[in-house]
Formats: sequence, C-alpha cells, structure tokens
Amino acid sequence: MGSAKHLVLAVTGKETPARARIAEIGVLVYNVGTAHAVHLAVRYGEPLISRIVTVSGSAVARQANVPVLIGTPVADVLNFCGGLVGDPDRVLLGGPMMGLPVQNLRVPVVILAAGAAVRLSGTDHFPRLSGLSDPDPATGRVHRAGADPGYESGI
Repeated sequence: MGSAKHLVLAVTGKETPARARIAEIGVLVYNVGTAHAVHLAVRYGEPLISRIVTVSGSAVARQANVPVLIGTPVADVLNFCGGLVGDPDRVLLGGPMMGLPVQNLRVPVVILAAGAAVRLSGTDHFPRLSGLSDPDPATGRVHRAGADPGYESGI
C-alpha cells in the first residue's frame, strides 16, 4: 500500500482495494505545492516557473525555504543561503529518503524537486537508498537495481 492509500485510510476510513487507484473510491490526494500551482494556473493563468525549495543540513550556512525559479543551478541556491560550511559528504536533490546524489552543483532545480529538500550532509546521516548505487566516477550516472540494463539516470 502506498503513502497516499495510507493517508486516505487514516483520514477517511476508506480502504483502497488492491490494484485500484484512490480516485476509484472517490478520493483525490495532492501535495500542497501541486495544489497551489494548480490554483495559480487556473485562477490567475500563471505558469509554473518556480518552486519552494527547502535547503537544510549541517553543511549549509543558513537553512531556509527559498522560492527558486525552475532551472536555477543548485550552486546559486546554496550561495543564496550563505554557501557551504566545510566540505559536505553528499549533496542530495530531493529529500533524505528519496533524494538523489548530485555530483555537480551546476545541476538545475527541476519541477520534481518541488517542495523537497536540497540536503547537504556534513554530520547529517542519510539513509542508504535500497537498490541505488553511488554515482559511477567515470560517467557520473546512478544505476538502479532491477532497472533495464540499458537504463541509467544521468543525475
């Protein structure tokens, strides 16, 4: 059962049948960032050009929630927050559970980073993601276990 199904059960008491979508039981679940973006688009005709990004971790000078234009390099976001303090072990784009390691701080913030965290580890402990390798030093690509052998993520 996915997180949305757990949330629906906890809030409504409705259980989603196996292999069914929550919409089939009359419920829709949106995260706050998506709901806000839809509101701005429908009500005011505003396109989605920015997201709120949470910058956190012990290796960042000032932790903050920052409105960031999509496409802004991660380095610019970090500099806005006072830069790095020390040499971080790892920079993640996304949260500590689902975030992916970033090998180059010129990588842009993307829509998928919406409402997530750009986490920097110094003394922070990040869980090891099952089935996700460290980036290949030669290519900078992350390999996912169980994926098509030809599939690689370029992050």
